[in-house]
Amino acid sequence: MDNKFPNKISLNAKSVAIIGGGLAGVAAAWMLHCSGYKVVLIEKRPFLGGRAYSFTDSATGVEVDNGQHVFMRCFSEYISLVKQVGSFDKTKLQSSMNVEVRDSGGNIGVLSSSPLPSYLSFLPSFLFYRYLSINEKIKAILVLLKIKFIKNIQSEDLQNISFKDWLKNNNQSEKSIRNFWDLIILPTLNDHSSNVTTSMALMVFKTTLLGDRHASDIGFAQYGLSTVMGTPMKDKLVDCGVSLVLGKQVLDLKHSKGVIRELKLSDGQKIKADFYISAIPPFALMSLLPDSLKKTELGLAGTHDFSPIINAHIWYDKTVADFEWTAFINSPLQYVFNRSVISNLDQEGTYLTISISGASEFWSKTKEQLKELLVDELNKCLPLTASAKIKRFIIIKEQRATFRNLPGASINNRLKSATPLDNFYLAGDWTDTGWPSTMEGAVISGNLAAKAIIARDGSGN
Repeated sequence: MDNKFPNKISLNAKSVAIIGGGLAGVAAAWMLHCSGYKVVLIEKRPFLGGRAYSFTDSATGVEVDNGQHVFMRCFSEYISLVKQVGSFDKTKLQSSMNVEVRDSGGNIGVLSSSPLPSYLSFLPSFLFYRYLSINEKIKAILVLLKIKFIKNIQSEDLQNISFKDWLKNNNQSEKSIRNFWDLIILPTLNDHSSNVTTSMALMVFKTTLLGDRHASDIGFAQYGLSTVMGTPMKDKLVDCGVSLVLGKQVLDLKHSKGVIRELKLSDGQKIKADFYISAIPPFALMSLLPDSLKKTELGLAGTHDFSPIINAHIWYDKTVADFEWTAFINSPLQYVFNRSVISNLDQEGTYLTISISGASEFWSKTKEQLKELLVDELNKCLPLTASAKIKRFIIIKEQRATFRNLPGASINNRLKSATPLDNFYLAGDWTDTGWPSTMEGAVISGNLAAKAIIARDGSGN
């Protein structure tokens, strides 16, 4: 889409009611508004952004993200949306990929792109990657080349085998899987390679490391997620005439004769529209659907499993690190972000965020147990922390952070935008976008739902 959007809605515009104000719902609302539709967006919380939100910590006065979100240059639709709402200048995107990888022994390895074309770009750094032997690197390169030229990654064989088993069948050692393959799979799919379908793992590698030379350039918000996304998205939608209903929940879908008739909200309000979009998680959709609709293909939404993410936020009383962010191998730390540097905080000390993906093994631990584990690990990996005082420690757990891309699924529970109801559509990163559960996947899903309505309605308004 270009940047010239209608300032007014046509008098004969059709209406769309969207349930859910996360990235999927916002993307759908924006595209539909720009195509001339009257849009009402309903979100049960008093703010937009979904799982990408932040809050101000009362003890430090710092805006804290519910979880560390990272994007890449290949997130084209997400980047486009952030630019259109006018907050891309609050993010930082690498000019070329550079990933620092550390271990508890103080060693540092780097995976970075070079001027070489396309998928050859990161190979020079990989040849010097210190956490694999020469033999392991050669074997890994051969597998990467094989992945590059696999045409049908959605074949039944690839869908039904775990990525770890597929890698083992292709001569990859446990060490290679742990120190290279899972370094990428764990943060992108929020699961270990033993628990993800090979089809989705191949999609990740073909899109990032084996895609365009700049596809893997990494970006992140320099401010809180609500400052970068939720608030400017709200302001943009309101300014353009989209109706926002915040702090109210949809309790019921009234339907008959193959269409949705109206939505009933928690305050008793009823909303009628020509079209409806559900942009909420699958478990929330299932709680909303009447039994008769659960018996249709919509019921497949209830078959999703989820993987958790744990984020730890630690404030030290002095400088303990000078990097922006770094990855750790063979450590529960996984990825550590220096928010003091990233956000250029005008405070003494250091504010670190630890992001733990695929965190099932840590889920049952208490805050104090997690604090002991992570602080001890930081003392090993970042020695300056051992002599620093902890001023503040926060744990944020997201139990159903992302849907799981499990191998061998007997049913396809990633549903299309269109549903058995003529005027009801689905959005959300869990729908059939071809992407994993990412901000890009969410935005794509919203755009797909909007496009499906526009196509169904003819050329729009």
